[in-house]
Amino acid sequence: MLGITNTMFDKDPVYSIDVECIATGRGHNDRAVCSVAVVDQNLQVVFERLVKPALKIHNYLTPITGFTQGDLDCGESLEVVLRDLYTFLPKNSIIIGQAIDGDLTWLRLQQGVHFKGRVDLAQEFASQHPVYGSIMYHSLAHTSRVLLGYECFESSGSHTAANDAIASMMLYNEYIVTNKIAQAKHILAIASRPLPSIAKRMNYRCDDVCMAAYMPRLCFCGAQSKRSC
Repeated sequence: MLGITNTMFDKDPVYSIDVECIATGRGHNDRAVCSVAVVDQNLQVVFERLVKPALKIHNYLTPITGFTQGDLDCGESLEVVLRDLYTFLPKNSIIIGQAIDGDLTWLRLQQGVHFKGRVDLAQEFASQHPVYGSIMYHSLAHTSRVLLGYECFESSGSHTAANDAIASMMLYNEYIVTNKIAQAKHILAIASRPLPSIAKRMNYRCDDVCMAAYMPRLCFCGAQSKRSC
């Protein structure tokens, strides 16, 4: 967590980045990048690419990605997309996003090499439970719905990299640039419980693909679990 101030990055370009993935196997870690989107501070999508994974696609995870068979056939290789992304992204960029380290890893972006700084919205908007005092981490969908009235999801129920990146930038502009993080945390702390995630609604499986990366007790693939933040 950076302890953001509204003057810290005044002279540096700010971009939000989001990555979507499809499944290359049954395990919750069997994933490959299928789309990338970059949004600037004016909420314009300035870089958006489809990626055709090198590995065979096991499942498009359609309820989440919205992609179906054939949709990625015109996509480019990840190497080509990364080459173009590295060329596009200014070295003094500030990258923001929800649990941004995951996206940075997928895109092999290194701080100090490809960009200057990062802002993790999951950490910035984490709030304290009003009764138990524990730290609550909120999904991007919940945070943007509560604080902005913005829905990341398409009418089909899936979500896109561009929509998520736009939501991230809207949150950054509205609450971080203006130093209203404390207000945002208070609103989130007393807000109604979040709607169940797509994975939860599917009981953490999509056909034969495990979706329980963060829910060890519901995992059926045996792969190592992940931490939510």
